[in-house]
Amino acid sequence: MTIVDENELLLETEGQEVVPKPQRTWGREGVSLLKWSCLAACTIGPGTVVVCAKAGADFKLHLIWTVVLASFVAFVLQKEAGRLTIESKMSLGTAIRRHFGRGSRPRHTAVATKDAGQGDPTTESFPGISVEKVPVAGYAAVIGVFVGNAAYEANCFVGAMAALYVLYTNVEWFRVLMAVATGVATLGAVLWGNVDQIGAALGGIVVAMTVVFAVTAGYAAVDPADFGWGLLPNFPSGSSITVLSLMATTCIPFNVFLAASLCGDTTPGEMRRGIAFASTITAVISVLLIIIGSDIDIPVDQDFAVEDLGNQIGAKLGIEAKVLFCVGLYAAAYSSAITCPLGAALTAEQILADDREATEADEVSASLEAPGVSGGRPTAMRYRMVPLLWLEKWRNGGLFFKLSMVVAIGTAVGVAAGNVDTVSVILLAQVINGLLLPFLATSLFVCLNDPAVMPQRMRARDNGVILVCVAVTIFLAAHLVLEQVSILAAGGAGSEDVSEGTHAAWSAELNIYLAVGVSVVAAAGLLLRTHLANRTFDG
Repeated sequence: MTIVDENELLLETEGQEVVPKPQRTWGREGVSLLKWSCLAACTIGPGTVVVCAKAGADFKLHLIWTVVLASFVAFVLQKEAGRLTIESKMSLGTAIRRHFGRGSRPRHTAVATKDAGQGDPTTESFPGISVEKVPVAGYAAVIGVFVGNAAYEANCFVGAMAALYVLYTNVEWFRVLMAVATGVATLGAVLWGNVDQIGAALGGIVVAMTVVFAVTAGYAAVDPADFGWGLLPNFPSGSSITVLSLMATTCIPFNVFLAASLCGDTTPGEMRRGIAFASTITAVISVLLIIIGSDIDIPVDQDFAVEDLGNQIGAKLGIEAKVLFCVGLYAAAYSSAITCPLGAALTAEQILADDREATEADEVSASLEAPGVSGGRPTAMRYRMVPLLWLEKWRNGGLFFKLSMVVAIGTAVGVAAGNVDTVSVILLAQVINGLLLPFLATSLFVCLNDPAVMPQRMRARDNGVILVCVAVTIFLAAHLVLEQVSILAAGGAGSEDVSEGTHAAWSAELNIYLAVGVSVVAAAGLLLRTHLANRTFDG
């Protein structure tokens, strides 16, 4: 039994003995914060650098509110995913399957073959495994995760190439050589290397790059009034893609699963403080990048490029800072490139074959392989799973597990070697993940309110906060879709640089009202589900 009181002291009952968790100390707190800081390290990649700097260059300080709101949403979603893992003792992927797969038949059957030594062997069912069937929503989640991961991996690779182009001319032989070399290094790291040690080493370089950002932002001429107005929600003309990209690059869907996986041996208080620490770091760095971007002068007939950011840093702090920025951006891109495919594969493993099922299968297999005696005759038992080896292939190190990472990295190498526009690829990757975020947030919300997953009902205050965050993700995704549809309906070319006349079909204000309506209807539906679920808790 596990009890969490208001002072966040976790007690565990082992038989009749109550064992308190270790008391808080500065050393323990420092180690805990260091562990949770990996959430910020995974967030601060080329996507964050490019999207935030572009937001500043295109819209000055008007979109600061977006990264502040996105950091809060990230904190809430990651915290609630951690709570689900701690209280339910199951991974987020398992919870999604448990919620959406109820009432379905088991997908695995165990069959034992007995050979008594005389005559033909007989086959009997062995009732040792009870596994929920993976629901359609589970497979949809896995497909969405892999699509988003492939886009995000391409985002990492083109960001790494862009860092190199700041120092060296973009010629075909150099581009292809470095794309392939980065792909080989990434694949080697995820399949045979120590990802934790590599990530820690690269993290030091990223920290140095962050210091460069802070110093460069100090040189920018920031009007306090403009900064204050930037904290108020507003949608400059043509900003919907950038707004959703800022949300997705700050509140990465993969990090929700990562946060849940980090809760194995932590207390609720440590979890909350660690996620708050990581979210605050992400918000500060994102705001610094927007400030730097707002100080970049780009001609009207040109688009933002990574070279503009590198040149801005070089002009303010010298060539050494420019080189450090390039090395830091490449390190951030590479560290994200080795963690993203691993995170996607682990997410699929949680949904398709979690550790509980795999352990159960191993136990049954061992029991069936053990020799026994029946009527004085030796008995041999053989075990097979239908479908064969499905669990083993999805477990960490299995065939499907490795293949999923190879496909994602190979796709990214092809995109990086193909000389595709860096900013376009990064924006597309963030938009895809931004459209996936509402589905993940909604799934988390319904799992938190499912009595088959959580041992006790959610408090009304916590439910209200996460519901607002879900509504925000739905609103931003709906606003982007509505704006693009209105552009197409008005006969526009689909560019962000559209005049007010091209919004004749739907005005920008009407798009906002419609997006609010969509989010309100969705939130009302979730509230109804929550009310029905609470009746089950009370019953």
